[in-house]
Amino acid sequence: MFKSKKSLLFILFSLVIVGWIVAKVSSWGRVDQDYYSQYYIGQGVLSGKLIYADFTDNKGPIVYLVFSVMVWLFGNRLEIAFIVVKTALIAGTMLGLLIIARFYWSKVRKEFIKLVLMGIVTMVYMESLVLRGVYAENISMLFLVWTVVFVLTKKSFLWGLFLSLTIMGRQTFVMFVPFVVYLVVRQKGINLLELKKTFLGFCLPLFLIGGWLLVTGDLMNYVNNTVVFNLNYAKAVAVYKGESLLFGVWDGGIYSLLIMLIIISGVVLWKLKKNRFEGLGLVILFGCSLLTTFSGGIFYPHHFYQFYLLIFLVLGELVFESSDWFSISKGIILLIILSFGLLKFWENVDYGQGSKFLTFENKKQLLTEIESKKYMIVVTFYPRLYFDFQKSAPDRYYQPFFLSSFLNKEFMKEVNLHREFVADKASETAFVIVKKNFLDKIVADDYLRNFGSDFKLVKVNSYRIEDFDIEVYWAK
Repeated sequence: MFKSKKSLLFILFSLVIVGWIVAKVSSWGRVDQDYYSQYYIGQGVLSGKLIYADFTDNKGPIVYLVFSVMVWLFGNRLEIAFIVVKTALIAGTMLGLLIIARFYWSKVRKEFIKLVLMGIVTMVYMESLVLRGVYAENISMLFLVWTVVFVLTKKSFLWGLFLSLTIMGRQTFVMFVPFVVYLVVRQKGINLLELKKTFLGFCLPLFLIGGWLLVTGDLMNYVNNTVVFNLNYAKAVAVYKGESLLFGVWDGGIYSLLIMLIIISGVVLWKLKKNRFEGLGLVILFGCSLLTTFSGGIFYPHHFYQFYLLIFLVLGELVFESSDWFSISKGIILLIILSFGLLKFWENVDYGQGSKFLTFENKKQLLTEIESKKYMIVVTFYPRLYFDFQKSAPDRYYQPFFLSSFLNKEFMKEVNLHREFVADKASETAFVIVKKNFLDKIVADDYLRNFGSDFKLVKVNSYRIEDFDIEVYWAK
């Protein structure tokens, strides 16, 4: 595929340009609060705090280490960090997919233009689901794609290493292990020496990061945040999962995935009929993608990014392996998918106009109530405000998920800890409630019910800024 170093550099440069364009367009919209949450933790880790003891969040350690590097490189230049890192993730993932294509379809070398077009269509559609942030899914998908590259190129140590990093970014990606095993079998298996190299590569990050967590006393906090809480979260929202899926399918623009599921099912059935073993690989990957996506809690559009590898391979089969007489239909299908992606891009830009990065133009209204306090707690999930006002939370509960009965089956344990941690700092803290949707109201009501009387909270002001209702409370 890459005839020379010059052609490789040209392709890489082209991918970076494409990735930069997508990232720049993404930054025009309202960036998701997950980005700021993880940046806040990265900032804390870089200043010497522990990932899980000092912060309540439930992602894998690789995510926070990536964000720590971002803070080290870019400081408080959040928009630049967003564009640069998103560009790198998009370009790195696409490069890996192009290499995978070389091993999957023999026609790729002669029809490289088709591959590029198909890759761009896939990328635009999938990136439209994660436009508003740099998510754990982006990071783990990059590592998964390169895991597949190293399996196909028989780099045993590296695919073990990258598989480990994949899982340590987002734990549910462990569901992709059966597909990796299938690929190993597809590559004629693995001998004992290669197995040892793979095991060594897989264990290296586990020992290094696990050892770091153990030495710093953060290992049990890691278990509580990423295993215990995630199980309690899944239990708490189980009754709402169907509703959140329907809402996400419609409001989040994931209705296009219903069409994708039809396309995927059709191609998989056709491939099974043509080549049972190759078709089995798509079936396994389909199952892995479903399990990874549906094993969590409430559904959000970016969760479906976990279908990226599957959709790329399915569209590749459609473009390179199906009959020539199907060419017009192929073009129509790709055009429909591209249209869905471009529509989501436009919705994101349109939605974010006038409220870029949630920086309130008239935030000076809030300065009197917030600037006079040493700390602030953003009761609902809007961690961007910590950066707007250059404040930090007085304890690990900088966000509400662990404290809400709606989101945590065992929330009272966390409530008692928060009550204990903040009791002597309440008078130095501004409690900020931002409400935009029904979940914000549930979380805010939970917080006031649990802590309103204990902290003797009194509303000192309320505002309507953009499409947000904001209330500021002080402790008496």
